[in-house]
Formats: sequence, structure tokens, C-alpha cells
Amino acid sequence: HPPEIVRNRVTGIFFDNRVWYNTWFLDEVYAIHGIQMIPVSLINELARTSTFVAQEWNDILSKEDIVIKVNTSITWLSLLLVNAATVNPMESLRNLKNATMDDGLSRSWALYNAATRSRDDVQVNVTAVAATSLTVNV
Repeated sequence: HPPEIVRNRVTGIFFDNRVWYNTWFLDEVYAIHGIQMIPVSLINELARTSTFVAQEWNDILSKEDIVIKVNTSITWLSLLLVNAATVNPMESLRNLKNATMDDGLSRSWALYNAATRSRDDVQVNVTAVAATSLTVNV
């Protein structure tokens, strides 16, 4: 890909042998990267390695207003936080507790995925208290 696309870490739209750093539905950096994270699944770590996620987070996503201001009303933040748990699991879990979930993502699935992406040097305790309650201690 051209250098201007490589530095973005993801392409956005790749069609007809051309590349655009955008999406057809929303021209926001968090959406261009977030769409690459769907569906949230443990298998994503095969394509989105911890090295890649750290580079993408540190170089691009951590500097976005949605992340800096922890704008919990924008559902894309929930996807970014699950992904970012690879880099900073404790902060991601704290912020996921109040984030508005993406339509295709439940809070329990987001918390589970974020907790299981934790590094070996971080201990996370997740306990289900009742069918309607979940406690996350970070």
C-alpha cells in the first residue's frame, strides 16, 4: 500500500484495486479502525496481534477525542476499549463498566473479552453475583 495508508495501520475501504482511509458510513478515525475489530471474538487476536494493537493504539487511537474524553455515549468506544485491553487491560475494564455498548456487543461479552486479553502480569477478578449483576474489580 502507499505510505500514507501504511502509517494509518488499516486501509478502511479496499475496492477495485484502490484504497481509501475512510468508511462508507462514517468518516471518523475511530470508525475506520473500529470496523476492523468487528465482530468481537477471541479469534481476532490471530489477525490483530498484540504488537499491532499496541502500535495502532499508541500511534493513532489513544489520541482520538473519543478516547481522551472517554465519551461513553458513542458506542464505538466499547469496541475500541475491548481491543485496547491488549495494551492497557485495567483502564479498559474500568471504562467499559460505563461505556455505551455497540448494538452487537453485550457488556458481559465485552468485559470477558477485555479480561481475557490481559497480560500475564495483570490480575483481574471478575465475579458474577446474580443473573442481573456483574462485578468487575480492577
